[in-house]
Amino acid sequence: DLSYNEVALGAVSIPADLPDLEYLYLFRSGITSATLEGSLPKLSILHLGENQLQTFHLPAGFPELEHLRLDKNQLETVTFGNPEQLVSMRSLFLKENKIQNIPEEIWGNDENCWERVKATLRAAEAGVILNQEAK
Repeated sequence: DLSYNEVALGAVSIPADLPDLEYLYLFRSGITSATLEGSLPKLSILHLGENQLQTFHLPAGFPELEHLRLDKNQLETVTFGNPEQLVSMRSLFLKENKIQNIPEEIWGNDENCWERVKATLRAAEAGVILNQEAK
């Protein structure tokens, strides 16, 4: 747990050579960018809320991830390498961001928006236009 740091961590790289890592708490740590360098097959909780992230990409290789907190950042873009592999995902928190690649009505109303985001990602893969601005 590296949360509530008095020192701003800035850019953080999370290496893939931590195969047994299950929980990673980095909220309120002054993080401006977070790079996941590869698969973390046992990670079940990733908490990056209340930082200054502007983009976030979750690559493939997180089959045990259950909870992802990205709320209260400055996110404009959130992407997933392979959302279909996120079979254990139960909650995704995105409130209080500025996300542009997913319509706000999908992520901005409720605390946990995973089911709606997952449906939106599936629709996008199928070529369905999600909002007027994308037309």
